[in-house]
Amino acid sequence: DEPTILMWQIMNEAESEDAEALYDFTVDISGIIHSIDENHIVSLGTIGRGQAGTSGDNFIRLHSIDTVDIVEAHDYNSPVEAWPSSGSNSINRAFEAAQELNKPFFIGESGISVDSDTSEEDRAVLFDAKISAAFERGVVGYLIWQWDNSEEHFGSGCGGGYCVTEGDPLLDVIVEHSLE
Repeated sequence: DEPTILMWQIMNEAESEDAEALYDFTVDISGIIHSIDENHIVSLGTIGRGQAGTSGDNFIRLHSIDTVDIVEAHDYNSPVEAWPSSGSNSINRAFEAAQELNKPFFIGESGISVDSDTSEEDRAVLFDAKISAAFERGVVGYLIWQWDNSEEHFGSGCGGGYCVTEGDPLLDVIVEHSLE
């Protein structure tokens, strides 16, 4: 009954070369979670872009399990495309699978790297477009990778330029969208 828990996620970025083993594992673990906690939803925790054991029909099969309540995908590879929709393993395809299954959909990780070509201000603008496009479609949540406010490692604990730290203009975008 803990209200601070949103959901249980079986694993982060689930995949397996053995699609049947991943399916059986998901059936077992999601069932166990629901038998212990009927008050929270369960996510498998997929990247959603065609990883081993989760591509094509396997993605739909995994998410059609009755004890998997929500569909997830991660968005990293198309920083300037607000709603990545090309290809059979796009964010849009994962979203369509959720609609087909009548289950909610969320972006469980999304990252845009700050580097020599993209400033923090540029990233904030790109994320504003991505979050807007997602919420306009009915996406139920959007998580940005990754917050780092550790005093010991402030801003240095993130590889690839994905860190969001105090004072980042992206924080204003997050606040704006959280008030909608």
